[in-house]
Amino acid sequence: MVGKANSARCRLPLSSMNTISGDNGGVPNTASSNGDCDGAGVVFNSREDVAKLLSKKSKLRSKADIFLQGRMNDMGNYIKRLISSINWYINLEDCYLAVEDELNSLLESEKGRHSEIESQMNSKIKELTSLIEEYQTTKVSLEENLRREESNKLELKGNIRVFCRVRPFLSDVDARGADGSVISYPTSVESLGRGIDLMYSAQKYCFTFDKVFAHESSQDDVFVEISQLVQSALDGYKVCIFAYGQTGSGKTYTMMGKPEAPEQKGLIPRSLEQIFETSQSLQCQGWTYKIQASMLEIYTETIRDLLSPNRSTSTYLSLLNKQYTIMLDSAGQLARLR
Repeated sequence: MVGKANSARCRLPLSSMNTISGDNGGVPNTASSNGDCDGAGVVFNSREDVAKLLSKKSKLRSKADIFLQGRMNDMGNYIKRLISSINWYINLEDCYLAVEDELNSLLESEKGRHSEIESQMNSKIKELTSLIEEYQTTKVSLEENLRREESNKLELKGNIRVFCRVRPFLSDVDARGADGSVISYPTSVESLGRGIDLMYSAQKYCFTFDKVFAHESSQDDVFVEISQLVQSALDGYKVCIFAYGQTGSGKTYTMMGKPEAPEQKGLIPRSLEQIFETSQSLQCQGWTYKIQASMLEIYTETIRDLLSPNRSTSTYLSLLNKQYTIMLDSAGQLARLR
């Protein structure tokens, strides 16, 4: 037990933090030599107070150590997770780089294959273009040869040909020919399709033409025979087709027919259709056509223009009464109408 000192020199108080030195309350190094007792800090009256303070500080230090240990453990776990995340990111980046390299390799391979395919396609396109040009040249040559052959055939048949078409019998008009005994067609080889026999007053008359169309012949049968002449007109030749016969013999039906019924259209509508269809189909080959049309009527040796633009009564009647004169050139060809 520590008692009160008898001498005037007294023990300096012990500091609670940083003034204690030595064991069991030794004299600090900072004590003055004059024996004064005015040092700073907590004054301990006994060793028990010092032991309590040390015990308290030990407990606080222990709690601080536990707290710091926990924080260190948390920090360690965090660092482990961070390292794991960094490793995962590194692995992911490695996988990305590997995939990127693979894609770049595939892209280069596809570029090479695409270039090869494009080269092959260009080669095929050039080959097809060459074949098309060769085909077009051959086609034009064949068409020219065909037109030349058709023209030769027409020349062999004759520049002027005469066809005969027999109108079907009308019971209310041709009563005498109802039994078919008036007209007959020879069956001999030299006259088949070209001859016609007529009976009149018990006498037989035989006629021969370039072509004879029997009464059962259709409009199409007649047009097939003259369609080559229409093609010759498209090729640049001058062609004239006209019907001649007495009133009621079927001229208008043969030439015009009934345009509202396709199977009964006459030579004029069918010829115009062939002209326009052929001219349009040849446009892709560079052919151009300029087509002009006129329609004249020859009646009682008078030529009348049926397509005159003047349609007033007085003017039109005067035009109908106007007579045109056929003018020929030095070669004897039709030049104009005056």
